[in-house]
Amino acid sequence: MKIFIKYTGLILLLALIAGACTKNDPAIEQPDYFIKFFGSSLTDVGNDVLQVSNNGYLIVGSSMNVTRETDVVLIKTDANGNEIWSKNYGDSLNDRGYCVQKTIDGGYIIVGTKIEPEEKENVYLIKTDYNGNLLWEKSYGNSSSEEGINVKQTSDGGFIIVGYSDEENSGNGNPEGENDILLIKTSQSGDSLWSKRYGGALSETGVDVCQKDDEGYVVLGTTFSFAEPGQEGSNIVMLETNKSGLLIDKFTFGALGNETAASLVKLADGYLIAGVSLDPVDLDADVYCVRTGQNIHNVTWEKKYGGEKAEYCEKIIFTSGENFVIVGATESFGEGNADAYIIEIDASGNEIKSNYFGGTGDEKGNSVAESSLGGFVIVGSSLTEENSMITLIKTNSDFELK
Repeated sequence: MKIFIKYTGLILLLALIAGACTKNDPAIEQPDYFIKFFGSSLTDVGNDVLQVSNNGYLIVGSSMNVTRETDVVLIKTDANGNEIWSKNYGDSLNDRGYCVQKTIDGGYIIVGTKIEPEEKENVYLIKTDYNGNLLWEKSYGNSSSEEGINVKQTSDGGFIIVGYSDEENSGNGNPEGENDILLIKTSQSGDSLWSKRYGGALSETGVDVCQKDDEGYVVLGTTFSFAEPGQEGSNIVMLETNKSGLLIDKFTFGALGNETAASLVKLADGYLIAGVSLDPVDLDADVYCVRTGQNIHNVTWEKKYGGEKAEYCEKIIFTSGENFVIVGATESFGEGNADAYIIEIDASGNEIKSNYFGGTGDEKGNSVAESSLGGFVIVGSSLTEENSMITLIKTNSDFELK
């Protein structure tokens, strides 16, 4: 079942007006489902969202300041999407936040990228308390460029970070300028315990990671170096390591086109992978999902989702109803160049429903969380010719704004 919502300039204006109201304004009854915007007249992007206490939401992303440099931004809202506080992290150069997770002490951990004075990128790890106050920050890297994409807290209280590095590595034939998947293990205080790089002669990027029951790791990424028989171009790759990062196994997923990885869910009986598959003939992209057993070589099913044009995937989550919800962007549905796109599928990969949200510009969903009040909250960006703003969309369980 496909449903849709278009917002016009009037609805955008009303949403902005509603966003200016606070939870302490009793004169205006605020809707349970909404579209809210955060940012300035410059460039702001929302990359991840969490459900937090008091039915509120936490957004991480990047925000451009008046000197046209970007900071990591963390925004706390109430249940109606009204901003409670926001914090910026970083220095005088460009810093970006990609992922935020709750930590066992009640605070938050953020991973992203920091631009150093030498104009190289380093992995940037930020630890805050419950109110977003900075507790510590760490930067990881050397003379090459490294980028942090995802972070999880591990069973020992430390953190595992996945991303990529362009360091020349003679051990795997990686030439200078190509990327390897990067995995960094830290202590609870952010001190680096070890780092590993995985790749071949071409380019690899890491996008997601989860810890296994045996304390090893499963890493999701995109590879140009590795392929199973019948695969060409880029493929999705899963790596298995032990708890020290030693590579145990790998397997690639894809076909004759180009497949890229986006997100990973660990299940009781295996894994669900989400990404994008580009058709080699018509060059249109579809959302692409693969379900595997605990043995990553055992594929249970693989399916594609989309319309006549291009669809993109950024995040997948497992819901309380034991289905899966995917967010990204669509060019097949809607009137703009791209709209934020959300799909629900069941355990067998059958599409249950989908929806899209957007105006005449470019809208994109980068992350999604299940709301404690029912329904879902999507974070992403809304791009016009003038600027880009962080977008927060709260829907009901049918992906509607009602």
